Amino acid sequence: MIHVMARVPVPGQTKTRLIATLGAEGAATLSAAMADDVIEVVAATALPWRIVYRGPADHPWLAGRPAVPQGDGDLGARLTEALGAGGVAVGTDCVLLDAALLQAAHGTVLHGHTDVVVGRALDGGYTFIAVSRRAVAARVFDSVPWSSPDTAAAQVRVAERRGLSVQIWEGTFDVDEPADVERLRLHLNGMGSHLAPRTRQALATLFASGGRPC
Repeated sequence: MIHVMARVPVPGQTKTRLIATLGAEGAATLSAAMADDVIEVVAATALPWRIVYRGPADHPWLAGRPAVPQGDGDLGARLTEALGAGGVAVGTDCVLLDAALLQAAHGTVLHGHTDVVVGRALDGGYTFIAVSRRAVAARVFDSVPWSSPDTAAAQVRVAERRGLSVQIWEGTFDVDEPADVERLRLHLNGMGSHLAPRTRQALATLFASGGRPC
């Protein structure tokens, strides 16, 4: 199963580091668009999936979608709870992932080729992680520093200390800071229009005034 770790796009509560640039509404709009594009990619894998969310359960963004609330604790504790039987966890701010990559990561851990696959992000974090049931039982997410340039490397070290096999796959960038938004906008402008259509439209609307957010 693929678990989409998401924050419900409530203005002021999501993508808060982008609020200074995009405003609370703009940051939430972009967050929702990116999440919708990621979910489309996840659905295209034909694997079972669900949203594991933080935020109000009655938000319209969740309506009609398979969703469960995240547990308590830090991200490591929440990932451990969500991935109890193993599977893939993916965030909602990397719209450049593709279905074949997620399928491959899922198959790699499902068939016992390795315990952990880390999709490394350019900022030192990771854009997805696939884990076996054995890895979750070994508390592979404990003691990982989250939102750090060392997150992916630390995740690998923790896994190896627990005697788990690890593969590191090169990923791409996610969107956390204002500079990431501009990078994504330029990247999508150079790609085919089929890629991340909702994010593309949201960025076009937000930057309709000649390259600056409205």
